[in-house]
Amino acid sequence: MAFVPILVLAASLIILVLSSETLVSSAIRIAHITGFNEFAIGIVFIAIGTSLPEFAVSMLSAFANTQTLSIGTLFGSSIADMTIVFGIICFAGFVLSKKDVEVIETLLLSSMIVVFALILGRIDVMFGLFSILLFGLFLHVIVKRHYKIDNGKKPWIVTPELVKHAAIMIISIAAIIMSAHFTVSSAMDIADIFGLSSMIIGALVIGVGSVLPELTVSIIAVRKGNIPLAIGNVIGSVVVNVVLILGIVSLFNPIVVDSITAMTMYSFLAISGVLIGFALHKRFNMLEGICLMSAYAGFVVVLLSYGVFL
Repeated sequence: MAFVPILVLAASLIILVLSSETLVSSAIRIAHITGFNEFAIGIVFIAIGTSLPEFAVSMLSAFANTQTLSIGTLFGSSIADMTIVFGIICFAGFVLSKKDVEVIETLLLSSMIVVFALILGRIDVMFGLFSILLFGLFLHVIVKRHYKIDNGKKPWIVTPELVKHAAIMIISIAAIIMSAHFTVSSAMDIADIFGLSSMIIGALVIGVGSVLPELTVSIIAVRKGNIPLAIGNVIGSVVVNVVLILGIVSLFNPIVVDSITAMTMYSFLAISGVLIGFALHKRFNMLEGICLMSAYAGFVVVLLSYGVFL
């Protein structure tokens, strides 16, 4: 019966999201204790922390030899980040400044990796090593630009509060891995029962479910008037998914770019291009938000009509 795997999938996604939120909260607290500035918190802690569900699901999918579920999750969540989450941020209304050039740089970097994958037609070990190296260089540039200890404290002084939040992070990571395991297994059961492509399940079910941490963090940041933190969270999550996690996954199990995978990648490039165009214009408001969220609806229609029963 389909009821049991659907129930397991829903419960696993809920645990996945709650564990990620707890992890991010502890990471933010540790960041403040050790003296990271705001931008470093967004890129190093929040973006990577909120991408852990995608990482866990993708790695377990790779080991289970279900690469389409893995790549569907990564690109589905990235597209949801750029459209749904960023679209909601747009409703707050903001203008990018010159120092926000990372928005364009990050999207261009992610798009370049996708273009390479489409040209090669196969995501293998060499591709993975190149992607990981590229992400390391990107992170080095970001940290060099923005990292600053501005609270007068020496970093990484061990205190009871620091130990407490570190323990919470470890427990949260364990919960994320366990819930990701059940998410993958239940998603594959649903795909088998209904004859659905695992790419569809990854892109539209797990992909959207796994961006809930980013959505939650971004909404909280916007409500507190911290637009740069919200933007950094979303854009940082995209580059973590497409460059870092995809690179790591390809080290363990090569991925062949089939027709439905290529369609998902082309959709990513199209939406990324639209967002880059908006970023060059610099001004974001409700109109841009509606356009981005409409783009996600278009992606769903295209993906379903193209390959739902492949």
